[in-house]
Amino acid sequence: MLAARVGELRFRRRDERIALHVPCTQRSVVGSTASLQRLLAAIPGLDVVMLDAGFGCCGAAGSTMLVDPGRAASFRAPLLDQLEASGVARLISANIGCRLHLANAARVPVQHPVDFLAACLDIPN
Repeated sequence: MLAARVGELRFRRRDERIALHVPCTQRSVVGSTASLQRLLAAIPGLDVVMLDAGFGCCGAAGSTMLVDPGRAASFRAPLLDQLEASGVARLISANIGCRLHLANAARVPVQHPVDFLAACLDIPN
C-alpha cells in the first residue's frame, strides 16, 4: 500500500548506512521485498546494504530459536558477520521473530521498516 503511494510521500534526507534483512516470510510468502526497496530508495542520502549471507535465513524460524538455540545461532552467524563488516548504523527487518533473534546478538539497533520509514517522513508542521 505504501509503495504504491511512494510518489506522494516526502522523506527527509537521512545520511545513514543501514542493513536490510528480508525475512523468509517476506521473501517467499508475502513477496513484498521490491515494495520495501522502493520505499527505502525514496529516502535521500540513505545507503542500504542487503543482508543475504548464508541463505539469508536468520535462524529464528518460529520457535526454533527457543527449542534449538544452537542451530538457530549457526544460521544467524553469517548474517551477523556480514552485518559487522558492513559498517551500518542499524538493521531493519519486518519479522518480529527475526528482529528478536538478530537483536539478541547484533551490536546495532534493530528496527521494523515501518518504524524506520515513519521516522524519516517529512511531515509539514
